[in-house]
Amino acid sequence: MSINVVIIDDEKWSRGVIRRFIPWNEMGLSLVGEASDGMYGLELIDQLHPDIILTDVKMPRMDGIELLSHIRKNHSDACVIIISGYNDYSFVRDAMRLGGMDYLLKPIKQAELMDALQRCLQKISSRAQTVPSMQSSITLDQGYYALREDVSICLKAGNIPLLEKRLQALAAHLSSPSMNQRSNLVAVYCSLTEEMQKIRLDSGLTGNTAPPYVFSTGTTAEQMISYIGLQLAQTLQEINDISDARRRISISDVKEYIDANWQNGITQEQVAAHFGLSQNYLSKAFRASEQMGFSEYVIQLRMEHARRLILDYRLPLKEVGAQVGYTEQANFYKRFRAYFGMTPGEMLAKDDNEKQQK
Repeated sequence: MSINVVIIDDEKWSRGVIRRFIPWNEMGLSLVGEASDGMYGLELIDQLHPDIILTDVKMPRMDGIELLSHIRKNHSDACVIIISGYNDYSFVRDAMRLGGMDYLLKPIKQAELMDALQRCLQKISSRAQTVPSMQSSITLDQGYYALREDVSICLKAGNIPLLEKRLQALAAHLSSPSMNQRSNLVAVYCSLTEEMQKIRLDSGLTGNTAPPYVFSTGTTAEQMISYIGLQLAQTLQEINDISDARRRISISDVKEYIDANWQNGITQEQVAAHFGLSQNYLSKAFRASEQMGFSEYVIQLRMEHARRLILDYRLPLKEVGAQVGYTEQANFYKRFRAYFGMTPGEMLAKDDNEKQQK
């Protein structure tokens, strides 16, 4: 299971250094959010419940010590690493008193960051994983939910032009005085990102590789929606491209490939990978074209080849199963009888009797 991380720092270069220093996949970490001030950082934490938080001390509107204090008051056991350009004892004392894992000075050293993260991982693995119940002042209204439903319909339909119009309407709605709150913007962003990830995975794509949106003091609904809109449109385009490629696939080409490779123990997974298809799509398309499943077709090839080996080539029966891909003789006999209604020996005896009668 991936460990979720949030970075909160008002300096863009500092966030970039942290991203570059951390071997995310190797450590099993996932960057789920970024913010350039403490208030948006707080909203990200309330919405995303990260396991590890890397936060600067000196930031606009809410500093790292205030942020850490809020986290602890809400009973969050997230692992917090404080990063600062100030070697101030009072900061260090307050950070440690509030349960900070470490206090790193800028410029950040990779070895120190890795050491702090490793201790966080050890702490996380040693405790039962519980999700804190953190409250956020979300005030989304019925108008939002209606527009949000329209966006979901556009995503399911794969309609990019209409999606862009619905997102513009959503941005306008979120920009109204009653809706333009940090908690609302973060909640909507998390909701749309989650839906995008689900659509990508359901379509056989990898998770979104774009960096998280960076919430900052001047973040507007239009900026946030524009960013996530580009990611959603890209996802739909990737899905449409895959669908176009699938439609161009000829089942006759698939059969030709199976015919040439079935004796090598080829699987449906291997065939799907060869043609760049999902197993689910290949299974449905093959059955629709041939009125039989992939496995049934391979069994048919094996059985018909076995019949030729027995009747035309008079191969010893004990060798036939291995020749058509069965490692266990009993399994071959079972399949053979289910397919032909008789055992290999019975088929051979029947053929001999028919030839003698001629």
